[in-house]
Amino acid sequence: ITFTIGSTALLYLLLSGGSSFQWNSVMTYVLLVVVILFIGVFIRIQMKHPVPLIPIKLFQNREILIPNLVSFLASIILIGLTTYIPLWIQNVLHQGATFSGFILLPMSIGWPLGATIGSRYLIKVGPKPVSLIGISLLTLASLTLPLITTSSSIWMMVGIIFVMGLGFGLSITTFTIVVQ
Repeated sequence: ITFTIGSTALLYLLLSGGSSFQWNSVMTYVLLVVVILFIGVFIRIQMKHPVPLIPIKLFQNREILIPNLVSFLASIILIGLTTYIPLWIQNVLHQGATFSGFILLPMSIGWPLGATIGSRYLIKVGPKPVSLIGISLLTLASLTLPLITTSSSIWMMVGIIFVMGLGFGLSITTFTIVVQ
């Protein structure tokens, strides 16, 4: 119940802030207090409960904390990418939904390719170099996204999306194996 209330307040704040109410309004601060209070109570309950939903002590282990944290951040990039790029292509480039879906296709090719390559090197060199290469590719591709303009080549965008797919395949897949 505490997690549901805290996460619902956070989602409502993030989705409605700036549109239904101002970011510096009383409603924002009330929602922030609700989020901090209820998520804090949830964490406290999880730490004391004999059979917790989320064993907080697991996050004291670096092999679990770091992959989960980096995967969380990479997932933010993934959700932003798969949400924003199709909208940008449709609303700015005035292309159809099918075309915007095809732009994301290289990620669906790069991800399994990166996962396959990464799994082979994971056995040879270990998880750290493989995941660092993946995160580096993901970071590099993310930093090149703002360079895309209306006059940019579609192939440039396709290349960036493919490199992001490789980065996701190398990093998230490696982190999943490490945590397991």
